[in-house]
Amino acid sequence: MDVEVDRSVRITYEKTERALVQSRDAFRNRQNELHNLISSNASTKESWTTKMEQMMSMTNDNFKEYFDEMGCKGRITFGPLPKNQQSATYGTYHTCQKFGSDEYDHYGIIIWVSFRAGADMTMLTGSTQSGGEKSVSTMLFLLSMQPISKSPFRLIDEINQGMDNRNERKIFETVKYL
Repeated sequence: MDVEVDRSVRITYEKTERALVQSRDAFRNRQNELHNLISSNASTKESWTTKMEQMMSMTNDNFKEYFDEMGCKGRITFGPLPKNQQSATYGTYHTCQKFGSDEYDHYGIIIWVSFRAGADMTMLTGSTQSGGEKSVSTMLFLLSMQPISKSPFRLIDEINQGMDNRNERKIFETVKYL
């Protein structure tokens, strides 16, 4: 049975069919672009994290040695930050709840320190350690980065603020032997 279709209906149908084909093509193109961006991002992330982990490994070795010489403990790690930074310890970092590996605004260099015998290393934060402990940790971190940092000179003003005499002497002895 042949049915006569109004010409305007047929034109509307054909126009809609072409638009649908164009939309499907555009959608496939967008999917391909998204796939390419995800692949590119994964490659960039792999390169970036590998380079950072290498640099932080070298920095960690130096930082650990400096802290050991002071009779304390210190480590450097790189990765997603713990969600609860106040209760995170170096020993629980791998099992604690962290931000996602694609949440780059929550990635960081994590400085772990302990200034007391038998105490777990905790994250260096603005509220966990004393002013002197933060100064010592910051100075030793900067010194630990010397081999990977390409700066002809460094200027640090009043780094000894908050340090007791013992820690101030130890930091200056460390700097003197570099």
